[in-house]
Amino acid sequence: MNLHVLSIENLRKFCHLKWHDDIPDDGIAMGIADIDFKGPDGLVDFITTHLHEDMSFYGPYEGIPSAIEAGNQFLLSKGIPLSESKNLQIIPGTMMGIYLVLEWISRKLGEILMINPIYPPFINHAKQTCNTIKWLDLQIADEWHLNEEKLKENVNENIKLLVFNNPDNEVGIVFKEDEIRLISDLSEDYAFPCFVDELYEPLTFKKSNHISLASLENMQNRCFTLFGFPKAYGFAGWRSGFMHLAHPEFEAIKYIVEQILVAPSPVTSLVMEFALTSPKVFKWKIAFRDQMEHNTELVTRLLTENNIECVRPEGGFFVFPKIELEDYKFKKDLLINQGVEVVTGSEFGPAGKGFIRINCATSEERMEK
Repeated sequence: MNLHVLSIENLRKFCHLKWHDDIPDDGIAMGIADIDFKGPDGLVDFITTHLHEDMSFYGPYEGIPSAIEAGNQFLLSKGIPLSESKNLQIIPGTMMGIYLVLEWISRKLGEILMINPIYPPFINHAKQTCNTIKWLDLQIADEWHLNEEKLKENVNENIKLLVFNNPDNEVGIVFKEDEIRLISDLSEDYAFPCFVDELYEPLTFKKSNHISLASLENMQNRCFTLFGFPKAYGFAGWRSGFMHLAHPEFEAIKYIVEQILVAPSPVTSLVMEFALTSPKVFKWKIAFRDQMEHNTELVTRLLTENNIECVRPEGGFFVFPKIELEDYKFKKDLLINQGVEVVTGSEFGPAGKGFIRINCATSEERMEK
């Protein structure tokens, strides 16, 4: 299957956050985590076919049953056991899920141990909900993988939640089985829950093996897992995702959902159902994953050939090179002088200082330029 790369004209028209007005006419946007490819066909037809007048009323708090069933089947395919159907919550975008868990945990004493680099909304929502963050910095010297000794040093009885991305989409690593089991063992030993963003799991490259933390037996009552359809599925603007709430207090999180949304829109549910059940989406995901593996390898090679330190990604569509400069100034100068926009590494936590993130979800021609 061939992916369709959108023209710069159409990207400027429809992809506003990434291709904004500050990108010069001859420039290239490699910053915001959006893609330059047309997503899978058929979503609008699916929504219009399945919408009906009865959906004018409030639906189930979790979302419509057919979407919940699609989510349950997806979880089973990942080896995640189902406890109650109400443990699955459909949400209007993954940022909502981040807010929900961090708002809930803010009512408990202790610190959030945050493995970084990490998706910035985790940082921002943790601060806005008055949580205290304890940082665990991944290092390029370890190829961004966990250092067992450092993790154990940072875990204690004061940790109330451990948060991480898997894959860590910013740096492109997929945590190995021994790393996932180490986290689960410490979670059990110190009785804290974990919150895992697995948004980029479908973009795990062929040579890597993704293991969901929630699939481990000792995590079935202490793990919140976040899934969504913006990047790996090509449906960013539709704002749809879901959470698996494997925790005894899951009703407290669902109560926050009810106070904000009452229930998710049927459109949100239908986007999820289509994303998880359509053969067209499945084929598109595979093609997009393979293209992103090629693109990230290309950019990594170009960087290393120019003596810029960069770890080859194991998933996702970003590379995270070390620039040996103040990253905010580098970003500003790069846009002004070269017309290229990237994201500063500092936005992803203290481990990202002195790095930049490059979005490779574009054409090979644009990247080489």
